[in-house]
Amino acid sequence: MVTSQYGNDTDFLVTFLNLVHLACNIAVEQVIAGGSREEDDKEILNITTKSAFVFVITASTFLLLLYFFMSSWFVWLLIILFSIGGVEGMHSCIVSLVSSSKCKGCGRKKLNLPLLGESSILSLVVLILCVAFAISWVATRKASYSWIGQDILGICLMITVLQLAQLPNIKVATVLLCCAFLYDIFWVFLSPAIFHDSVMIAVARGDKAGGESIPMLLRIPRVSDPYGGYDMIGFGDILFPGLLVCFAFRFDKARKKNVLNGYYIWMVVGYGIGLLFTYLGMYLMNGHGQPALLYLVPCTLGMTVWQPLKPKVLTAVPRSFLQVAAKEEEAAPPLRVVQIEGLVILKIIKHCKEFSPALVTGQLLGLDVGSVLEVTNCFPFPVREEDEEIEAEGANYQLEMMRCLREVNVDNNTVGWYQSTLFGSFQTVELIETFMNYQENIKRCVCIIYDPSRSNQGVLALKALKLSDSFMELYRSNNFTGEKLREKNLSWVDIFEEIPFKVSNSALISAFMTELEPDTPVTQCDYERLQLSTNPYLERNVEFLIECMDDLSMEQQKFQFYYRNLSRQQAQQQAWLQKRRADNMARKASGEEPLPEEDPSNPAFKPIPEPSRLDSFLITNQIANYCNQINGVAGQSFSRLYLMKALQEN
Repeated sequence: MVTSQYGNDTDFLVTFLNLVHLACNIAVEQVIAGGSREEDDKEILNITTKSAFVFVITASTFLLLLYFFMSSWFVWLLIILFSIGGVEGMHSCIVSLVSSSKCKGCGRKKLNLPLLGESSILSLVVLILCVAFAISWVATRKASYSWIGQDILGICLMITVLQLAQLPNIKVATVLLCCAFLYDIFWVFLSPAIFHDSVMIAVARGDKAGGESIPMLLRIPRVSDPYGGYDMIGFGDILFPGLLVCFAFRFDKARKKNVLNGYYIWMVVGYGIGLLFTYLGMYLMNGHGQPALLYLVPCTLGMTVWQPLKPKVLTAVPRSFLQVAAKEEEAAPPLRVVQIEGLVILKIIKHCKEFSPALVTGQLLGLDVGSVLEVTNCFPFPVREEDEEIEAEGANYQLEMMRCLREVNVDNNTVGWYQSTLFGSFQTVELIETFMNYQENIKRCVCIIYDPSRSNQGVLALKALKLSDSFMELYRSNNFTGEKLREKNLSWVDIFEEIPFKVSNSALISAFMTELEPDTPVTQCDYERLQLSTNPYLERNVEFLIECMDDLSMEQQKFQFYYRNLSRQQAQQQAWLQKRRADNMARKASGEEPLPEEDPSNPAFKPIPEPSRLDSFLITNQIANYCNQINGVAGQSFSRLYLMKALQEN
């Protein structure tokens, strides 16, 4: 909401506020893209359509509480909360800007404090300065120059909010802005019909708090006002359109568009036009407070539909931001291949072999480019322990690794994880649950499986896996009955999808390896491959295969027990129905009303739960894997035997 305090003359500070909004969005992108945060990374809050409707209810309730219970202590509570948020935002912005500048080493100097533990000197100094700034503003908040401190704290707070809250797609943006549009209009223009006063304007001016206004707005003094009034704009009038502007900025950046050729600049232009209409409406209504979102939402959302024509390209009409964003969401290309750098494969092999036969895991980093998932780096996870403190240290280790990689400008986007396995026994429920947890935040992630025991046989046992979309949909519903599986046409081979992978090396590494090759002749031969004795690898695979067959037999017994109970129940139902029908015929002959043919209280009609087929599917997958491994090893053994037989005959 935009309103004017004291008097009817209004200074049209459109340019100033628009520059403030533009600076907010640019600073947000600097923090997101380039800033290396000293503190632990904060989770990004992806707004959903449900949260858009929840906002209207929550904001309306809070506004009514302010309207009815506004008092000096309530205002002081809001001032304290605003100061805390402003300090957090200012601290985050300053530390990020300093860390991303030339003084990158400033944030690495640590200091051990008795209560706070290890903290960087830069973060501590900035925090003290921010707290002092907020305290000075609170102490002088009624001075004529206090609007400067309030606006600085407010802008820093909004930058932090725009950094943490993001719109996932254009549909959610439309729903959220439309909800905010209706919310603003109702509480400014329609609320007087119910409360005999404009609730939002009364709260903004602090009519029921002795003239003490709430600090959640930007204030700019009007130069030509003899009464010393202010023009005010609420945080919501910047944050809600700002979410759409930031979404357009990230959209352009992901598609490598510059500011002039992208959609971001048009969102900013739309915001400026909406702000101009807001002040024009306030001028025409003699200074009456205006719901700024009434003008800002149509202007910013309208820019997503409008197609800006460029004189140089009149033949190829550019599409609107709405069309491009919607098409990007609908036409996401399927994952075709995983491209792994050779150094990443060597890191995975080294990590898995060092801890073999223990199982280890690690993080995969890279880029998702179209139908290709590029894995450019990785790092190992600490060995899992049961102790909660050690698990917490492992999580901190991962965050610290991501921060360090970001500081040296290395790809730090998570694209999946890798893990080792023993004799190919990786198809478990734990792997599926890990996949589901990853895919809540990463739509296309893969798991690289490496088997050191299989690699010892002379084969690179490395594969990239992902869950099939049909299986994930069924797993979310947790319904693995036979009827549902037949409906989805899902069998045991449809759980995992193996993605082809290719090894990629840079031209510099390829040239270096070419130079090394003549200087490293093979001095030893691997004669172990010619041994004719039974391979322990084959024996272990047969043992595991027998165990899986026993497990599958147990699963089959569960289903046999289920079907026996089901047939017994159906026989009881038929007997009961025949008896009930005979009774009804007798009652009908005697002129009485017949009884119902179904009795929910009868145990014979209580449905028997069908066992889940997920375990049997996984066991069948594992059996197929063991059979393939036995087939491969046995084929090599027979080849060696036939070779030795031919040599002996000669």
